[in-house]
Amino acid sequence: MAAAKKYVVSIYSPLGGQGASFIASQLVHQLAKTNTSCLVDLNLDYSASIHYLSLNPADAFRKSALSGGEETLLSSFAIRVENNYFAVGAPLLGYGQFAEETHEAAKELVDQCRAEFDFTIIDLPRPLHVELTKSMLKMSDLILVLGESSDYSAQACIKLKEIVSDKSFAIDPKKLLFLFNKSMTQDKSSWTIFIWQVLALLVVLVAVYFLRPQWFSNPVFFIVGLIILMRLAWPRARDLSKTASSKLAKSQISFFHFLPHDSKSCRMAINQGHFLDDNTKTGRSLKELAEKLKTKLAAVQK
Repeated sequence: MAAAKKYVVSIYSPLGGQGASFIASQLVHQLAKTNTSCLVDLNLDYSASIHYLSLNPADAFRKSALSGGEETLLSSFAIRVENNYFAVGAPLLGYGQFAEETHEAAKELVDQCRAEFDFTIIDLPRPLHVELTKSMLKMSDLILVLGESSDYSAQACIKLKEIVSDKSFAIDPKKLLFLFNKSMTQDKSSWTIFIWQVLALLVVLVAVYFLRPQWFSNPVFFIVGLIILMRLAWPRARDLSKTASSKLAKSQISFFHFLPHDSKSCRMAINQGHFLDDNTKTGRSLKELAEKLKTKLAAVQK
């Protein structure tokens, strides 16, 4: 009987601050419920996803997997977060010192991950010109790309697909799975529009009260005023998520998974260093993402 396939998946965001490190740390929690899983944080100097768990990066990492030293099991020095959840921090070397032997070191790391864990999620640094990032993207079975509900994010995702599809990168664009992340957004646009409408209405009513008090007896005044205010507010009410989705669709980019707006639960998890409950919107969504990812990986390897 053939051994079960073991997978390496990179999670990457073309823009900073879109939640890649947080999602990576939470996704491994879901995968570890049924399989041995490892979070490898390669955000050099910071180990952002490790810190989201209120943990310190594993210092031993810089002395082993990426230093070309003696062969050592990652699990022997990785942080054991849960029963099947292991986490390894960045080697704290900086991009410059790490550049010369990055490709071989990255290959060694990927081979070790495949040997020990059913699933490995790699939280990548953002700069694409860094050899570490390029090597990991090439060696990963799949690449989860985080985007948000903005035109700027949509353009970044489109540009990323163009870059990795170039011959110099030689990455199959089919490996890219785009995640639409609204979990951390504050999404105050609807409230902003509402407040502006109320303030404008109050200003008009006060002005009319002092200048034309007799108009208050005419219901047409209120109807016409409301229509005008709604019309003025309409340009501000454009749904950016629809605009972004439209641009991505034109570039033949579809979303593999949507993470719902749930900033309250996410911020509580970050502040307290714990995992999202499966009863929260984002927790349920991440559980679904883990299952979809397993299915996708199994299909890709056939």
